[in-house]
Amino acid sequence: REAPLETVLCVVDATARPEALNEDALLRSQLRAADIVALSKVDLVDAAACAQMRAAIRMLRPAAVVVDAINGAVPPALLFAPDLDRLPALREVGPRGPVADRFEALSWTSERPLSLPRLQQAIGRLAPKLARAKGLFETPEQPGRLMVFQLAGGRATLAPGGPLLAGVPRTRIVFIAELGVLSRAEIDRIMETCVDVQAT
Repeated sequence: REAPLETVLCVVDATARPEALNEDALLRSQLRAADIVALSKVDLVDAAACAQMRAAIRMLRPAAVVVDAINGAVPPALLFAPDLDRLPALREVGPRGPVADRFEALSWTSERPLSLPRLQQAIGRLAPKLARAKGLFETPEQPGRLMVFQLAGGRATLAPGGPLLAGVPRTRIVFIAELGVLSRAEIDRIMETCVDVQAT
């Protein structure tokens, strides 16, 4: 049996020549599949060299989230799926901090099922601002059954989930974005358009 692949991480050495990304077929294929690119050894090069490497990465994989892996650290929220049973506490957007505090998780819940076509439109609008998203939701077409939604590196997937449990919201989605890029009001405004008001 196969396990679903949730996130692909590729580590790139900032001290390497940007041209090397195109010269190494294995590295090039890894970058093209990456959802997240961790730029290592950024402390050993100047800002201009880092910018050149980021530009070279963007040429190969524009949708990837590129983070500086200072001392090898990558924000865990980018790597591991959010625990949908323990939604993060709401947080006000604050000043940009170190790499670990560069991202925030904002959750959205609803007691009503979602229209799948409208959810696809909403995610299309939110995706450019997201590093990652994951959630469970019910549709009117399959009452009592959950769908599992996931977005990473610009790729969205849907898969059948389990039955809806009593006492749990019909929809639970966690959005991960850089601090200050996405607001709770924007998420609420866009996601409310997905709610199927006809369903009970």
